[in-house]
Amino acid sequence: AAGLPYAWARVRIERRGADVRYDVRRRWPQAGDAAARVTVRVGRAITAPDRLETWLTEVPALFRARRAGIIRLPLVHPPWPLHRAAASEVDAGLIAAAGLPHPSSPPASVLWSPGVTARFARPRLDSVGVRR
Repeated sequence: AAGLPYAWARVRIERRGADVRYDVRRRWPQAGDAAARVTVRVGRAITAPDRLETWLTEVPALFRARRAGIIRLPLVHPPWPLHRAAASEVDAGLIAAAGLPHPSSPPASVLWSPGVTARFARPRLDSVGVRR
Protein backbone atom coordinates (compact mmCIF):
# COMPACT_ATOMS: atom_id res chain seq x y z
CA ALA A 1 0.00 0.00 0.00
CA ALA A 2 2.26 2.77 -1.30
CA GLY A 3 5.11 1.51 0.86
CA LEU A 4 3.41 2.57 4.08
CA PRO A 5 3.63 0.46 7.22
CA TYR A 6 0.24 -1.23 7.11
CA ALA A 7 -1.65 -3.62 9.34
CA TRP A 8 -4.84 -5.51 8.52
CA ALA A 9 -7.58 -4.82 11.03
CA ARG A 10 -11.17 -5.66 11.82
CA VAL A 11 -13.14 -2.43 12.01
CA ARG A 12 -16.69 -2.07 13.22
CA ILE A 13 -18.57 1.23 13.12
CA GLU A 14 -21.89 1.63 14.93
CA ARG A 15 -24.04 4.72 14.81
CA ARG A 16 -26.76 5.34 17.39
CA GLY A 17 -28.30 8.77 17.11
CA ALA A 18 -25.52 11.33 17.50
CA ASP A 19 -23.04 8.74 18.84
CA VAL A 20 -20.60 6.91 16.55
CA ARG A 21 -18.50 4.09 17.99
CA TYR A 22 -15.40 2.70 16.30
CA ASP A 23 -13.99 -0.68 17.35
CA VAL A 24 -10.66 -1.57 15.75
CA ARG A 25 -8.62 -4.72 16.35
CA ARG A 26 -5.36 -5.40 14.53
CA ARG A 27 -5.37 -8.78 12.77
CA TRP A 28 -2.01 -9.00 10.99
CA PRO A 29 0.89 -8.58 11.50
CA GLN A 30 1.38 -8.75 15.27
CA ALA A 31 -2.29 -8.98 16.17
CA GLY A 32 -1.97 -9.48 19.93
CA ASP A 33 -3.89 -6.97 22.00
CA ALA A 34 -3.59 -4.11 19.54
CA ALA A 35 -7.07 -2.64 19.63
CA ALA A 36 -8.89 0.62 20.13
CA ARG A 37 -12.40 1.77 20.91
CA VAL A 38 -13.44 5.35 20.36
CA THR A 39 -16.92 6.81 20.74
CA VAL A 40 -17.69 10.31 19.56
CA ARG A 41 -20.81 12.42 19.86
CA VAL A 42 -21.33 14.22 16.55
CA GLY A 43 -22.25 17.88 16.84
CA ARG A 44 -23.13 20.63 14.45
CA ALA A 45 -21.78 20.87 10.92
CA ILE A 46 -18.87 23.24 10.34
CA THR A 47 -19.89 25.41 7.40
CA ALA A 48 -16.56 27.24 7.09
CA PRO A 49 -13.62 25.26 8.52
CA ASP A 50 -10.77 27.41 9.79
CA ARG A 51 -7.21 27.05 8.46
CA LEU A 52 -6.17 24.56 11.15
CA GLU A 53 -9.23 22.34 10.63
CA THR A 54 -8.61 22.35 6.88
CA TRP A 55 -4.91 21.58 7.31
CA LEU A 56 -5.58 18.73 9.76
CA THR A 57 -8.02 17.00 7.42
CA GLU A 58 -6.50 17.74 4.02
CA VAL A 59 -4.25 14.95 2.74
CA PRO A 60 -2.81 16.22 -0.55
CA ALA A 61 -0.52 13.27 -1.30
CA LEU A 62 1.48 10.29 -0.10
CA PHE A 63 5.25 10.36 -0.49
CA ARG A 64 7.74 7.52 -0.82
CA ALA A 65 11.52 7.73 -1.10
CA ARG A 66 13.02 5.85 -4.01
CA ARG A 67 16.51 5.69 -5.49
CA ALA A 68 15.47 7.99 -8.35
CA GLY A 69 13.88 10.54 -6.01
CA ILE A 70 10.70 11.10 -4.09
CA ILE A 71 7.57 9.53 -5.56
CA ARG A 72 4.52 11.72 -4.97
CA LEU A 73 1.13 10.02 -5.16
CA PRO A 74 -1.52 12.80 -5.27
CA LEU A 75 -4.78 12.13 -3.43
CA VAL A 76 -7.77 13.79 -5.06
CA HIS A 77 -10.93 14.43 -3.05
CA PRO A 78 -13.44 17.18 -2.31
CA PRO A 79 -13.20 18.97 1.04
CA TRP A 80 -14.31 16.84 3.99
CA PRO A 81 -17.74 17.82 5.34
CA LEU A 82 -16.69 18.40 8.95
CA HIS A 83 -18.68 18.38 12.17
CA ARG A 84 -17.76 19.39 15.69
CA ALA A 85 -17.58 16.33 17.94
CA ALA A 86 -16.74 15.27 21.47
CA ALA A 87 -14.97 12.07 22.47
CA SER A 88 -16.99 10.28 25.14
CA GLU A 89 -14.85 7.12 25.17
CA VAL A 90 -11.21 6.74 24.15
CA ASP A 91 -9.41 3.42 24.59
CA ALA A 92 -6.29 4.11 22.57
CA GLY A 93 -4.58 0.72 22.66
CA LEU A 94 -3.36 1.11 19.08
CA ILE A 95 -1.32 4.11 20.16
CA ALA A 96 0.62 1.98 22.66
CA ALA A 97 0.96 -0.79 20.05
CA ALA A 98 2.65 1.76 17.78
CA GLY A 99 5.21 2.44 20.52
CA LEU A 100 3.87 5.87 21.47
CA PRO A 101 2.99 6.95 25.02
CA HIS A 102 -0.65 6.62 26.05
CA PRO A 103 -2.45 9.98 25.99
CA SER A 104 -2.55 11.57 29.44
CA SER A 105 -5.60 13.73 28.72
CA PRO A 106 -8.65 13.76 26.44
CA PRO A 107 -8.19 15.05 22.88
CA ALA A 108 -8.00 18.85 22.67
CA SER A 109 -10.04 18.87 19.47
CA VAL A 110 -12.33 16.31 17.86
CA LEU A 111 -13.66 16.54 14.31
CA TRP A 112 -15.95 14.04 12.57
CA SER A 113 -16.92 13.53 8.95
CA PRO A 114 -19.29 11.16 7.16
CA GLY A 115 -16.48 10.74 4.61
CA VAL A 116 -15.77 11.54 0.99
CA THR A 117 -14.84 9.56 -2.09
CA ALA A 118 -11.12 9.84 -2.82
CA ARG A 119 -8.84 8.52 -5.54
CA PHE A 120 -5.12 8.48 -6.20
CA ALA A 121 -3.91 10.32 -9.28
CA ARG A 122 -0.93 9.22 -11.39
CA PRO A 123 2.33 9.05 -9.36
CA ARG A 124 4.92 11.75 -10.01
CA LEU A 125 8.68 11.77 -9.50
CA ASP A 126 10.01 14.70 -7.48
CA SER A 127 13.80 14.81 -7.29
CA VAL A 128 13.98 17.88 -5.02
CA GLY A 129 16.17 17.31 -1.98
CA VAL A 130 17.49 13.92 -3.08
CA ARG A 131 21.24 13.41 -2.73
CA ARG A 132 22.92 11.57 -5.55
